[in-house]
Amino acid sequence: MSLTVMVIMGGLEVGMVYAIRPSGNSGAILFFGILSAVMISTALIPQFYEIWKYKEVKGISKLFVTIDCMGGLFSAISLVFSTNKLDVLACISYSLVFVSSPSSHHVRKVVDYS
Repeated sequence: MSLTVMVIMGGLEVGMVYAIRPSGNSGAILFFGILSAVMISTALIPQFYEIWKYKEVKGISKLFVTIDCMGGLFSAISLVFSTNKLDVLACISYSLVFVSSPSSHHVRKVVDYS
């Protein structure tokens, strides 16, 4: 079932690239950029609810969350140093990953105290 979903989603992505890119429709490209940022932030709502409900972080690998947090941070930093114009939507998406990560709260505490 997973393979079927991956093939369908991959086909959808390829179809969208070939449908949108030649037309030069920047509105559609902007829509998908905003949609991805909204989906990333929406996907984190259950995690935040659990943290709020139990007043602690439960059932989350701290190593994975730390790696994910650092990935978001370094990806956002890489956008700043890129030679092209700053991609604001990508920066927002990467920043949402960093800011919403439970381990980012620990990183910010260390930074605040140093």
